[in-house]
Amino acid sequence: MASLIKGAFYHAGQVCISTQKIFVHEKVASAFTSMFCAATAKLVTGDARLKETHVGPLIRPSEKERVQSWVEEAIKAGANLAHGKLEDGIFMKPVVLTNVPVKCKIWHEEVFGPVVSINPFKEVSEAYEDIESSPFHFEAAVFTQSLGKALEGVKRMAAMTVVVNEATTFRVDAMPFGGHRQSGLGMGGVHYAVEELTRLKQVIINGF
Repeated sequence: MASLIKGAFYHAGQVCISTQKIFVHEKVASAFTSMFCAATAKLVTGDARLKETHVGPLIRPSEKERVQSWVEEAIKAGANLAHGKLEDGIFMKPVVLTNVPVKCKIWHEEVFGPVVSINPFKEVSEAYEDIESSPFHFEAAVFTQSLGKALEGVKRMAAMTVVVNEATTFRVDAMPFGGHRQSGLGMGGVHYAVEELTRLKQVIINGF
C-alpha cells in the first residue's frame, strides 16, 4: 500500500512513471479502496520545501486547472470521487477516482498530477486488455504472491519495465529507462544513454 501511495502522489504525480491506474480484483476492490483512501487522507499537501509535506504544488497554475478539469470531466461522465475534493487555491490535494469511463482523458492520457484511478476486474485478462489498449507503455507493476502470475504479467504487458511487488516509480540510474509506443524515443540510463548519443564508425584496412 505504501509503495502505491508514493508511486501515485510523490512530486504531485508529475513523474512520467507515476502510478496512474491501479487494477484490483473485484473481491477485494472495496476494501482496498477504503484502505487506500484512508492512507491518502494522511498525506500533507503544501510547501514542498517543508519536511512534513508529502504533496507539493503543480508546476504552474494552468496545470492545476488542466488536471482539475480532467477530474471534473470524469466525474460528469460517471466516475466516482472516492477521495479528494475540487477546490480553489494553488495546491491540488490528492484525488482518488473509481469507475472511470474509458472515454475520459484521465483514463487514456498521462495526467501528470496527483490523481489515481482504482479499477476493479473480474478476470485478470480484462486488466491486461485495458493496459494493452493504452498508447503509453513505459513502466508497469504487478503485485502478487505467485511467481507464475508475476511472469504472466511480464509477458502480457508491453511496458519497457515491469516491476514485481513494488510501485512503477522504482528505478536506479544503471537501469535502462525508456518506453514503447508513445512513451518517448531513445533510452535513458547511463550506459544506454551513452549508446544513444554515440555514432558507431567502422574502419576496414586491407594493407597499404
